[in-house]
Amino acid sequence: MTETSSGYNRLHEYWRSVRKHIWLVLAILVLVTSVTALYMARQPDIFESTSRVQVDLETANNPAMSALKGNPIVVSTNFQDPTYFNTQLQILTSAGLLGRVTKTLDLEHNLLFLHPQTQNHSLLDSVGGLIGLGKKKPEPKAPEGNKLQPRSLAPPVAADDMTETNRLEPYVEMLQAQVAVKQLNDTRIIEIRFKHQDPDIAEKINNMIADTFVASNLERKTETSNTAGDFLQKRIAELQAEIRQGEEQLINYAKNHQILSLDANQNTVVDRLVGLNKQLLDAENERKTAESAYRAALTPGALEAQAEVNNALVATNEAKLAELKQKRAQLLLDYTEKYPEVKDIDQQIAMLEKQSTQSRTHSESVVKTNLETRYRQALKKEEALRDAFNKQRSETVTQNEAAVNYRIFEQEIATNKTLLDGLL
Repeated sequence: MTETSSGYNRLHEYWRSVRKHIWLVLAILVLVTSVTALYMARQPDIFESTSRVQVDLETANNPAMSALKGNPIVVSTNFQDPTYFNTQLQILTSAGLLGRVTKTLDLEHNLLFLHPQTQNHSLLDSVGGLIGLGKKKPEPKAPEGNKLQPRSLAPPVAADDMTETNRLEPYVEMLQAQVAVKQLNDTRIIEIRFKHQDPDIAEKINNMIADTFVASNLERKTETSNTAGDFLQKRIAELQAEIRQGEEQLINYAKNHQILSLDANQNTVVDRLVGLNKQLLDAENERKTAESAYRAALTPGALEAQAEVNNALVATNEAKLAELKQKRAQLLLDYTEKYPEVKDIDQQIAMLEKQSTQSRTHSESVVKTNLETRYRQALKKEEALRDAFNKQRSETVTQNEAAVNYRIFEQEIATNKTLLDGLL
């Protein structure tokens, strides 16, 4: 409560002091305001000119590649590329573009542009003239040589011309200090603003910046098109010369190597090589089959199984053995093993078993011999066909080397003709 009262007392003392010197405070306020207003009134007028240019996205279209593919491609999109528009904004305020504006309008020799204060009035002079105060001065007229006259667009300053660049640098900096550019929101329009004390100069310089920007873009596109056109014309001439040279070389090659025809139906050497290749493939398959059967028969138990399948005598003996063993078992129910009929059956069983064993051994030997013989014959056939194929291939390569080179020349000529058609 004490601190609040103390603060209130200080404010009350301040207010009493102000009231005591109220006229002095008002006089100071009026004096400061008047001086400020007088200073602002004596400042020269600044005029701002505004122009707008529309910047469309460039289309990525390569006429040469489109012609080669036979299908022109036009890329169009509504996408606003910030990088692209930022680049355009930088170009508008670049030293290169403003240097062209300086040269076109000859700003380096224009007094109205360089010293506008000598040609302009302040707001105070204008107001004084209107109310009759002060001596009315006649409107100064700019010399004819200082008027910005329309003229053809100056050529761009070469990048390696440092003398020209350094000479224009002060005037370019003056333009850069007064120009402002920005992209209008959600549009492809760039707004250009330029300030100057002379309204006519502000307007003409602003318009020249916009015109130079448009002309520079058109020149760049035209230069790109001209460069592409020059490249295409040069490449077309090269291809035409290569085709003529290739055709002459092809004719001379055919004469020197006595090439009459490359028709596949008339090439017996190639036909024979193709036939041998097919026979060799069949022989390889036959040898692989025979080898697989022979190798499989060498595994334990495999040969016996194949021999029994192919041995009818063994099967017959097995049937008889089964019958005799059944009969012997029935006799043993009533008689002993010394019974004559039982002994006779035992002899028959022993004889049949011996025959079966001999027959199996013989069958296994026959099966193994047959499989091995088939494999050896298939192997020899394959080797003979492979030798014949290799000889024929060597002969074919030798005899058709000229034909192969001939076709290479033909393909090169055909490729160049296709490229030439696309470029044309």
